[in-house]
Amino acid sequence: MVRFLRFFFNSMNSTIGCIKRSALVFALFFIFGLFSDSSAQVSITLDQFKAIFTPGLTHTYTNSDQTLNVVDIGKPGGPNVYDFSNVQLPAYSISNNYYVSNVPMLISRYPSNAVTMGESPELVERNPVFIFGQDSVFVLGEATVTSPQEYKHYIPYQVMGKFPITYGYSFSQSLTAYDTVFSSSGTVDSSYSFNVNNITTVDGYGTLKINGSQVECLRIKLDHTSLGDKEFIYMTREGIFIDIMVPSTQLDSGAVEINHMTVLISSSFTEVKDIKTETPAEYSLSQNYPNPFNPATTISYQVPAYSHVTIKIYDMLGKELGTIVDENKPQGNYTVNYNAGSLSSGIYFYRMHAGNFISTKKFILLK
Repeated sequence: MVRFLRFFFNSMNSTIGCIKRSALVFALFFIFGLFSDSSAQVSITLDQFKAIFTPGLTHTYTNSDQTLNVVDIGKPGGPNVYDFSNVQLPAYSISNNYYVSNVPMLISRYPSNAVTMGESPELVERNPVFIFGQDSVFVLGEATVTSPQEYKHYIPYQVMGKFPITYGYSFSQSLTAYDTVFSSSGTVDSSYSFNVNNITTVDGYGTLKINGSQVECLRIKLDHTSLGDKEFIYMTREGIFIDIMVPSTQLDSGAVEINHMTVLISSSFTEVKDIKTETPAEYSLSQNYPNPFNPATTISYQVPAYSHVTIKIYDMLGKELGTIVDENKPQGNYTVNYNAGSLSSGIYFYRMHAGNFISTKKFILLK
């Protein structure tokens, strides 16, 4: 699934009810409540934004899977140089843009002309559903069509923004998110709502360096005032986006501890020479995201050759609680969603076994 937009587009803290992406999720869509200014050093138009997410087009993405601990986020103001050229990230994957009318599981839940993304119409996982206006973009919610299905609806719609977007403006919004998770049999497993308060500020501008390219960018600070974290999003006219999630206790500049980093690049951006979608060379099991979580989280893993893969869940005493993967897998990068709705809060473990490879990770369920 397209995890990157979980972090770009769904920027809510997992400790109060699986409110975080993301992908893809997000987060990015919460940065756009901004207004234009003719004196701004960088300006990004709606057409430039739409070109990245037009149905039928693709984009590439990668995310840190929490493998990074410290990243230099630069500083406010400008002009600045935001240099991520030496940050080591996993290989890039490809995602497709779809109208809701082309995703059968979403047709009855969102307007047909709304847009989402995924590896296929059957692999839309924790990604935003949004819609374009004449000069604005709105997030309607977030959808996962794989089992267990999960759908969020935002009331009022989350304002992505009013374009063009420029340096120096801020925007705040409060909304209520309604979240419903369905069991494999199609019955409602859980349903709840929560309030979200966001303050978005375009607080920096300058040059973005990544993958051997240099382009102008805006830095947007997204402060989740009620959720205990904040994000720094780097946005360009050419279609490069970087989203870095940071604990609220960290500073707004320099090298800081991070929770997550995602990079998204439009397929129309041809200057990026070294984006690769290579298959993995070794087995790998990544830390789940989000973590802590409630009640769902995503686990990523890599398989370098055709193998039988199992991933099982255990409690603190080593008792096996369930199996979330048990099948033959060809070489590739994979993600799987795990819903712990039937478990109580606590520390658990998940273990991957493939060939001679065995890896165990700890994760925390907070309800």
